[in-house]
Amino acid sequence: MNDEAPAKDAERATWASRAKELLFGPPELSEAKVTRALVALCLVAYAACVIHARTPRAILVVPQETMLLFGANLASLTVGDRRFESLLASCFLHFDFLHLSFNIVALRSVGPYVERSVGPARFFPLVLGAGIAGSVVSALVGWTATERLSAGASGAICGIMGAAAVLGYRTQGPRGPLTTQMAVWLVVTMALGTVAHFDNWAHGGGALAGALVAASWRRGYTYGKRAERVVVGACLLLVVGTAARVVQRDLTDRYLLLGMDERLRIAEHALALGRCDTAREAATRALRLGRRDRVAVDVATRVLRRCEEPASSVRGAPANL
Repeated sequence: MNDEAPAKDAERATWASRAKELLFGPPELSEAKVTRALVALCLVAYAACVIHARTPRAILVVPQETMLLFGANLASLTVGDRRFESLLASCFLHFDFLHLSFNIVALRSVGPYVERSVGPARFFPLVLGAGIAGSVVSALVGWTATERLSAGASGAICGIMGAAAVLGYRTQGPRGPLTTQMAVWLVVTMALGTVAHFDNWAHGGGALAGALVAASWRRGYTYGKRAERVVVGACLLLVVGTAARVVQRDLTDRYLLLGMDERLRIAEHALALGRCDTAREAATRALRLGRRDRVAVDVATRVLRRCEEPASSVRGAPANL
């Protein structure tokens, strides 16, 4: 009986430690300031999406319109409409609570190790670069093939895994525990992505970018405190600038959430009223989205051609183009 009590106490302490680590992250997280900041940014972005949606259901699943407003990555908008800020903004957005939870757990698991190993001045650019690279690959694939709405920190996290695999290869060899563990994690991530239809283009692009960045690091080189502050400050400025650009576009771009047909209707109506400036703008914005739709291209092209004619012939033009 006396021997069982300490064993039960130790078991309770173990479970309490595991629960604390699950909720607040591993002990190493306290020393990984950039990782903590990235986790906080994901949480703040999700909370902002939920508040904006104004529905309790958004706590579990964020509406697609809200995701687009906050900068989710959709090829026709990111590339066609030149919303390049979405390449980074989308890395901090998540579609639902499960998506957010999974990525935060993954980020808190692998992030602190890499950050403490290479320092924040290397880690922060790595995360942002891998996230952007994953978004670029996803957007380009969507632009040339079938597009999909993409968001999440998983591309950046795969970049951290790719970098960790390179670090393991350099320090432990190809069969070292870190190298093999990161390789297994990446394979599992890609396999889950295939089964659950996640954006594996973003995963693969992020992982490759992370590995290439880590391979470019010079061994033994360390940043001074001043240089470290400059690099981290520049990364923070990029994140803040991206958020500001998203807000600025939301407030000023009247075509933000309008589809191709809606933009064409505005162009036709403006043409009928002789307002060629508006007609040209709407037709041009429609062409950005409807590059594969022959009918849309023909309609927009005719609007633009009519606006090139003398003003007297444009005013009162029929809208049935």
